[in-house]
Amino acid sequence: MVNSSQSNTASSSSIQNSTSSLSNSSSSQVEVELVSKQEENNKNNSVIIGGFNGRLGEEEDGDEDIDDRSSNRMLPSSTPRSNRQNENFTSSQVHEGVVINNSSHASNFVPGSSGTGSDGENHIQNRKLGMYLIALLAFLAIIAVIIGFVEKNRFIEEDDPSDNGSDSSVFTSSSDITKIAFGSCTAYDERPQPIWTEGVIPSAPHAWFWAGDMAYLDDPDVDCFQYPNAEQCSCPNNETMSWIEIPPHSCNSGKIDHAVTRWQSQLNLDTYQQFTEFMCPGTFVDGYYPPPGEDRSVCPRPILGMYDDHDWGWNDGNRRLPEKNAFKTMFFDAIGVASDSPRRNADRGGYWKYTLNENTNTKDGKKEIDVFFLDERFDRMPLPCQVRRDWCEIDILNYTDPYPNKYGWCDDFLNGGDIGEGSCCKTDERIYWGWCLNEDNKENPLYQSSCNTSSPEYGTIPVKFRFNENFPDNATQGELEEHPRYDFDQSPMCEVLGVTQRKWFQEALWTSKAPVKLIVSPSVILGDPAPQTCVRPRGVEKTNATKVDCYCSGDDWDCYQPAQRNLLYTLQQAEGCVITLTGDFHWSDLKVLKPGSPVFDTEGNVDQNYAHITEYYNSGEFTYPMYQIMASGLTPSTAVNLAWAPFTKDPYGLRIPTDPTFVTGETSFGIVDIRYDENNELEEISLQIRQGTDGTNTLIEHIINPNECRPIS
Repeated sequence: MVNSSQSNTASSSSIQNSTSSLSNSSSSQVEVELVSKQEENNKNNSVIIGGFNGRLGEEEDGDEDIDDRSSNRMLPSSTPRSNRQNENFTSSQVHEGVVINNSSHASNFVPGSSGTGSDGENHIQNRKLGMYLIALLAFLAIIAVIIGFVEKNRFIEEDDPSDNGSDSSVFTSSSDITKIAFGSCTAYDERPQPIWTEGVIPSAPHAWFWAGDMAYLDDPDVDCFQYPNAEQCSCPNNETMSWIEIPPHSCNSGKIDHAVTRWQSQLNLDTYQQFTEFMCPGTFVDGYYPPPGEDRSVCPRPILGMYDDHDWGWNDGNRRLPEKNAFKTMFFDAIGVASDSPRRNADRGGYWKYTLNENTNTKDGKKEIDVFFLDERFDRMPLPCQVRRDWCEIDILNYTDPYPNKYGWCDDFLNGGDIGEGSCCKTDERIYWGWCLNEDNKENPLYQSSCNTSSPEYGTIPVKFRFNENFPDNATQGELEEHPRYDFDQSPMCEVLGVTQRKWFQEALWTSKAPVKLIVSPSVILGDPAPQTCVRPRGVEKTNATKVDCYCSGDDWDCYQPAQRNLLYTLQQAEGCVITLTGDFHWSDLKVLKPGSPVFDTEGNVDQNYAHITEYYNSGEFTYPMYQIMASGLTPSTAVNLAWAPFTKDPYGLRIPTDPTFVTGETSFGIVDIRYDENNELEEISLQIRQGTDGTNTLIEHIINPNECRPIS
């Protein structure tokens, strides 16, 4: 979400040039040509993806009926690292989205081998030595079968979502997952990422969760400050300015070809490949890359995740993204989600629940952990109008010489959209901040479902609002009626999750009996509700800019207050210890929303600052604390020092008092360490921010006692 000064370093020579084309359908046939830099014109080096050869627009002979699952892939599975040293790519075939080399056994790759030999080549001709070799290979094959059988039975993934059509997966194994690392926000550019080998691997996590911004797909490959006239920095900066292509750093928003090359750059980083090899041993040798991160038979330490705005292909993006299913597909390719997973379906977001350590029961306890990944892009409505109306009207649209870089976005926000009345979401100010404030409407049958964010009925009935013709500008006097069905905009709130996901999440969370529940929310839930002066638009002189207050970051849950209040109510009603994991802001900290009202300080006095928090979040009736751990900034590109910035302050005291109170100016990642006593009873949960340059060094830590959590009934 954060967009600061960006720089570019030389790209790794192993980056592969890729092109792709696709249709709007999820079952569209996708092809990607992957060509080595040294043999750019060699057609034999193409990788076959989804039934296509490496040439655009040509289907492979005999493959008229392309398997839908393989056509759900966009990013090619790369050649194993041991086979990339000469940067030549062998002809390959794809089996369910995974590139399998044409040599007799993919597992026969050894470091430094090219893998390009044909049958009979490079074999020792001496018959005696050949017999020894055959005997040795047979022996190794038997050992491989035995090991494979043991591993398959050691790590079993049950309840395959492709079989039952559910929105969850269950992991069971003989090794428990209790130490989870997570992070977000890699780099604007293509610089090295030593955090994987210096930070994450030394911390020895049992799993890794992506909380978004694994790759910055909308950012350019050049430094636009140094080369402002470069093609990737030169989208229109005049009255024809686009609402999605924002100069200079977001001219590539929504561009699929550019996104593919950025993904290849991220996945080809040597340190990231070392990390995936640590989590999923042997996957390079076996021909899996990216590895299938959710398959524990391949990845004993799972790699799971959810996209945020930059790997959505559009900074602060929402449901309006063109080709949004393509961007969803690329992310799931990058983390190895099964090609036939319902998460890839075109008609739904990528939300999912994973159950870790299922049925890990002892005499008196259990170690189940339910992990919920929330998709906050696929069905997210544009920002509510009142959040940026003043800024756009006063600070942006008043200037045309030169045009501010957000001119096109603001013009669309207030004057564009489908019918020319602005793309911004009007629902919150018309219903929650309008109709609901009329005391006479409290007896209306639609009041609970449209106004009471702490009611289980909230958001369950589709509605339609219209202004009273006698009060055309007064929403409090408007009329609300039930709509026959949920269509595009019949929700009583500006949605972040969307109706389907919101209902799924509430039911799945409330029925979960796992003692620990982790909610991965790439968008920050507990931000900073204090008003801040809006960022001065680029192109407007500092002396001319008007100070306009902004009441959220422009991309967090604070911008969607009714939806946020309902989400907090949903989290508060869940049993067990509920912890949210987030990122996006490019610094790391721990926050807690304390229960009850009033809240007292350490000396027993009413905390006046916190009184604003309980009102803002409607949390006065909460009975349990709600914890949020934010880990953001995996490279110096994003982990810049923001200690000076007003938006990093914590005026109302949400941060847990630690020393330091937050981490900025250095790389970091998060750890959730769930600890059990000698009887395997939940003893404590440690929330940690670890140092990116030394993963054994804990910068911030807070311990949660299970007694703070709502008991499991």
